[in-house]
Amino acid sequence: MNFLYIYIWPVIYSFYKYLTINLYEKNSLKIARNFLSITHTGVFCILSSLFLLTNKKTLLDILMNHFKSYNIWDSYFIIIHNKNNEFGYLIHHFIAFMGINAIQNSYNKGGYLTLLAITVAEYSNLATPIVYHLHKTLDLKNVNNKKKLLKAKRNQIVWYGLLRGPVLLTIFMLGYKKLTFSYFGAYLFLYFVGLWWLHKQYKGFIRDKLEILSIKNKILTENKKLEAQEKEQ
Repeated sequence: MNFLYIYIWPVIYSFYKYLTINLYEKNSLKIARNFLSITHTGVFCILSSLFLLTNKKTLLDILMNHFKSYNIWDSYFIIIHNKNNEFGYLIHHFIAFMGINAIQNSYNKGGYLTLLAITVAEYSNLATPIVYHLHKTLDLKNVNNKKKLLKAKRNQIVWYGLLRGPVLLTIFMLGYKKLTFSYFGAYLFLYFVGLWWLHKQYKGFIRDKLEILSIKNKILTENKKLEAQEKEQ
């Protein structure tokens, strides 16, 4: 791997940090890191799609460097900032790093199918930073903003669930016989982690939906009380 790629990420992060500090009063650093995440995902989707369509080795090399350097940078960021709630991502980054490295070393032995699956998985992640951005920038004390966030979460679940569920399963069923044992394990990990994350997203969506319904019922009850008081007067 060309380690010069690793230096790209702190430069981009510094730019986003400067930008968000001047644009947002709260959560500016979290928003900057979220921008970095969507940059990684978006560039990966573009490069991978181009490679899968053209099969040009230069694109594959750039894609591998891009992917691995981001995983190294983000792992370093998690460790250096002692983000205990994100240590699970270290395991994810390690397995993803090994998987993408195996693709680069033996592309013709199941690597194409695994890269296609990883690309679909990255496409499924495109909606997540949008939801995160809304969560960090909207005033959620306002019920209309809560509704806006809930709608974004619903769209995210549909998009994520479609790609991580039937699409990935279809790719697997069409080509599982071509997979070596190592690719088979990586694919299953990718698939079931996606289903677990989908379940987690859905639980959060239901919780938020019930909260909004509770607020609506409370407002409705208060309005009925006011109407009853006005009639009595």
